[in-house]
Formats: sequence, structure tokens, C-alpha cells
Amino acid sequence: MFEVVPRFRFALITNSVEPKETVNREVVMGEWRPLDLQLAPYGYDVPAVFSFDVPAAWSWWKLRKYPAGHEAVLSFSHCGK
Repeated sequence: MFEVVPRFRFALITNSVEPKETVNREVVMGEWRPLDLQLAPYGYDVPAVFSFDVPAAWSWWKLRKYPAGHEAVLSFSHCGK
């Protein structure tokens, strides 16, 4: 984030913010987790400008089901963190 965002005047970053019980938790290589950049350990003080629900999805490639969740679109600018 520190290398990419400063290259642009504005950046919209979409991140998963639900299911809450798995947000920002540690994972082993190859696993997935929702990532909320507004919470610790990231703590970006940026506004959420849009949000939407995502239905549960099946991955035939990984042979697993991903839970339903909620996405937030964050607006970063040069004054980011």
C-alpha cells in the first residue's frame, strides 16, 4: 500500500469486511480471509464510499465454498495513513 497508493491522486480499494469472526486473522499459505484495512493492524483512516453484499460462492478450482460476506470500497488519497 505504501508503494502503490502514493503513485495516484486517488485510489479505490475494495476489501472484504465480513464475516467479522475471520477479519484480519492469521492464515496459512493458500488460505483466504476477509481483510479490513480500517482495523488493526492496518488502521487506515480513510472513508468507505460504497459497500455491497457478496453471496456465498463455490470454487471448483479449490473445491471449497467461500462464505457470504460484505465488501467495502475505501477511498485513498495522498493524505492516506
